[in-house]
Amino acid sequence: CATLEEMDASAWRKFASDARLAAPFVQRRVAELADKLTSVAQNVIAPLCRQGLDEAQLMRLLAVITQRAGGI
Repeated sequence: CATLEEMDASAWRKFASDARLAAPFVQRRVAELADKLTSVAQNVIAPLCRQGLDEAQLMRLLAVITQRAGGI
């Protein structure tokens, strides 16, 4: 079982094969979900700040999410 950090292109191809799905479909869908995650994460920062969460910590978390999503 791999962690998300370990999921490279060959790992996604193996996942697709194991799941009996076409590799291009899986890679395209994973990329779409990563893009969506980045967008959604950016949109929740302001409401969370208004609820009293620490903006600096949220921005650091957003940076991690964006970096990891960009690596998919």
